[in-house]
Parts: sequence; structure tokens; C-alpha cells
Amino acid sequence: MIGSILFSYSSLIALPSWFAEKASFVDVGPVIKHGLTWSSIVYALIGIFGAWAYKFADNQNLLQTINKQQQGPVLLKLTIYLFPLIVNVPSIPIFAIVSRYNLLESNLCSSSWCTFVDSNSDT
Repeated sequence: MIGSILFSYSSLIALPSWFAEKASFVDVGPVIKHGLTWSSIVYALIGIFGAWAYKFADNQNLLQTINKQQQGPVLLKLTIYLFPLIVNVPSIPIFAIVSRYNLLESNLCSSSWCTFVDSNSDT
């Protein structure tokens, strides 16, 4: 679960699939608690180091602050524009598979209908 939480801003869609696939002896509470705890620590550390590295103007986030700098490596500026793609594009096929699996596990529709519904949904 840590990977799903850490590499995605919305991990709730993966919970039903994980719950259906987990071994019977796995305790759900500690797994979710540890996953959220470690992911929160990583997110906080990234934010803290970003806050230490730059001087922020009022109401700016890290990407806006980096973008306003006149100097700096081209790669740093490029990451500002690539960030939304890097974050969102890999999650599209994963969430398509997970949502199809959730539809199948809940017995809401047959396998062919799950594929049809999932392939026509907005991701």
C-alpha cells in the first residue's frame, strides 16, 4: 500500500482491490496506518527541503517559486512543466486496471461490461 499511497495523490481507489487480494492473515489497520504515516513523512520532507532551499513570496508554492527565478539550470525549469505529466500520466493505466478489477470484484457487471465501462470512463 505504501507505493500506491506514495506515488498517487488519491489512493482510495486502490483499497478495494488491495483488500480483495491481501492474504487473510494481514491486518488492514496497521497496513493503512503505516502506509499513510510513511507517505506523509516523505511528503513533509520534500516540502521542508523545498522550503529551506528557496525564498518564497506570499501565496507561492515551490513550483511557482522555481519558475520565477531568472537563473538556474534548464533541467530545473523543465521539471516545472513536466511535473503534471510525470505525476498524472503513469496513474491512468493503473487506475483503469484497478477500477475494472473493482467492478468485477463487486459483481456489478460481467467481464465484458467491466471492460466496456472502464474503457469509456473519464480517467
